[in-house]
Amino acid sequence: MQKGKTMLLEQHLASMQELLAVEESQTGTLGHTDLAERRTRRQMIGESLAHLASELRRQAARLNQLPALPDGTCVEWAQNILAYPNGRLLLVDTVFPALWDSRAWLLA
Repeated sequence: MQKGKTMLLEQHLASMQELLAVEESQTGTLGHTDLAERRTRRQMIGESLAHLASELRRQAARLNQLPALPDGTCVEWAQNILAYPNGRLLLVDTVFPALWDSRAWLLA
């Protein structure tokens, strides 16, 4: 993620956390002005949360679009096969033994 975008997300998160802390510390409503301030603050919290959730969904979609990684066992097997100069012959011999046995007369 770009540094500027990371900072923006961090700012949204920090702002939301501050506003939430203020709201959590409030004990009661003292009048119409206080009520309006608290509604505005909660609306700002909701907007910040919606922005963060939207960005997280975008990042999750990017993650889901990445190609699947191969199984570690398959990679290890392939590396072992490639390490032997006669690896292909070994593969044919172990995977297709019946085929190899049926052509044994060619080798004699």
